[in-house]
Amino acid sequence: MLQGTGLFEPQPIAEFDIYNEYKRDFPRFRSSSWISPSCTLVLMADKSCDFNMLVNNIVSLGKTALNPNPTYSSQILDLIPPTEVGSIPIPRLPSLFAGLCWRYLESKDDVAMIAAEQLVDGMDLDDSWCTANLCNTSFEIYQLANGLIASKQSRIDDFSENTVTCFITNADEAERLRLIPGYE
Repeated sequence: MLQGTGLFEPQPIAEFDIYNEYKRDFPRFRSSSWISPSCTLVLMADKSCDFNMLVNNIVSLGKTALNPNPTYSSQILDLIPPTEVGSIPIPRLPSLFAGLCWRYLESKDDVAMIAAEQLVDGMDLDDSWCTANLCNTSFEIYQLANGLIASKQSRIDDFSENTVTCFITNADEAERLRLIPGYE
């Protein structure tokens, strides 16, 4: 369907390494010159990261529509206009995080581990969040998540002004992140 629009064309990955191995066997498309800025899409099955039926674990579009001023990360808003973000299915953070942890445990995919670690730091996940949101996952996923949480302070650079995590500067920013749709 993407190719049929004329806006995307297939662009397979020529060589695989530890950073892109997880994309093997999934179709990859590059946008045409009609889309600016250009982008690349990889279509992955929700089973590839054990997202447990992702369709049942996305933020309800109705929930985001009820909030007149939803909060989104600056990384998303750098790519997608705020008026359009609410119409994109966004996975709930617990499903996304547990799926990345599962992928690492299942295949020792270092990129999945890095992504899970960055979610811990970028969303300031803590023990209470894990207890509330990962109670239905395997013990191994729960244990890995808690290990990543326990080590997040060690990832803060001594020379940065960040006080919460290596990505979050202060407590106000950490509180704002908890308002992002799908956090819980």
